[in-house]
Amino acid sequence: MTLIGVIVFLIFNFRKKAICFAGDVGSVTIAFILIFLMLQLIVKTENYTWTLMFLLYGVDSAITIGYRIKRRENIFRAHRTHLYQYLSNELKISHRLVSLIYSVIQLAINLLLIPLAEGPVWTYWGVVLSMVTLYIIIRQFVIRQITLAKINTSE
Repeated sequence: MTLIGVIVFLIFNFRKKAICFAGDVGSVTIAFILIFLMLQLIVKTENYTWTLMFLLYGVDSAITIGYRIKRRENIFRAHRTHLYQYLSNELKISHRLVSLIYSVIQLAINLLLIPLAEGPVWTYWGVVLSMVTLYIIIRQFVIRQITLAKINTSE
């Protein structure tokens, strides 16, 4: 039943102009469903490695919050400083393409996760550290591109 709800959500929202925009309500609802399912898996397997199933989104959120705290911004106020927002809003890459790229990257992590799930703890932290490092490098590159584009248009 949950899968049907997610599919209906995608039918109405995964398009250039959403038919019935659910905004944060839809996203948060799906997140709670996924977290519930992941927690059931963790309890059943007694293995916290499954948290990597949300690694890309977790890294994006944690690093964005970190940058906002460093700049002394109110983290509870609306902003457009996630990497995917920079890609969509500043670099004008289609929201659907950015979502697809994020999904494919997370799927690749999940496929890597399955054989590593029973491995030693250092593999878990190795995957996390690699993702954090790669994310920061890509984020800095994107911000540099945005800055250069703004400088070029102001001249």
